[in-house]
Amino acid sequence: MKKTLMALVALLLPLSLSAQLISVQQGTGRVETKKESKKNKEKKENEVNKEIKETKEIKVKEIKVKEIKVNEEVKDAEPSTTVQENKGIEASVKADLVSHYIWRGQDLAGFSIQPSASLSWRGLSLTAEGSAGLQKDDYYEMDLTLGYKLGPVNIGVTDMWCSGLDAEDRYLYYNSKLGAHKFEGNLGVSCKYFSLQGYCMFWGNDYKIDSDRRAYSTYIELSVPFRISGIDFEAKVGGTPMESGGWWETRTRQTELGEREVNTKVYEYGEGPSCCLASLRATKDLHFKDVSLPVFAEISVNPYMSKATMLFGISIIPW
Repeated sequence: MKKTLMALVALLLPLSLSAQLISVQQGTGRVETKKESKKNKEKKENEVNKEIKETKEIKVKEIKVKEIKVNEEVKDAEPSTTVQENKGIEASVKADLVSHYIWRGQDLAGFSIQPSASLSWRGLSLTAEGSAGLQKDDYYEMDLTLGYKLGPVNIGVTDMWCSGLDAEDRYLYYNSKLGAHKFEGNLGVSCKYFSLQGYCMFWGNDYKIDSDRRAYSTYIELSVPFRISGIDFEAKVGGTPMESGGWWETRTRQTELGEREVNTKVYEYGEGPSCCLASLRATKDLHFKDVSLPVFAEISVNPYMSKATMLFGISIIPW
């Protein structure tokens, strides 16, 4: 009996081991099959994502091509002014609002509006500038300048007209003695470090006091720009090398006997070599939509007249 049992055990043991081995192999196959299925799924997802990305890129390229075509059509349909701009013609316009109008050291008016417009082409420029006080009888000025700039050198001629010199304030009245026009020549040099300008009046109402001799009033100015903490500064000093033109003016002065009218000599710049301007201006450039708004403050001193003025202003410059 024992022999019989031993024989059965010896026969069944190899069969049981074979069955376990087959089961293990089948389980391994199922694991490998799952791994291959996951890889195939990831591969398909990558292919789908790649196709979506390529489709998006193609659509973006098509949109850009359409935009370029539309822009070209718009440029072709634009008026002739654009063509002129492409040829080098530039135009600019701005307006300054200032608390005081200081011109070469002289305080000419209180709060004033100062518009300007210019055209330039290949160094040649034509500029119109004006200044008008807010009060009815305030100072009024209008200047026309034809200039040319070649590299750092500039030259120009200005027709200056101002109120007060002609009793009737006529503009279209060109009389060298009785009219209000003055023609001035300008020669200067400027670069990023400084600007040196010279001005001389050669025609118009510019005569020495009590004389028929032309004064040729001359003014020389040096300006130096610099920048500190994001603010643009400009220091100026100017003066005249000789006696300038002038006129008699009746002014009211307070004396011990009360107010008296006194006739006083008034010079364009000075009665001889003198410094008539020393100033420092600080400007901060602000932007609002399509408009540039430089805001500035300036202290201006006239050593010859022993006067000083602090002014504030803002420029309006459309882009």
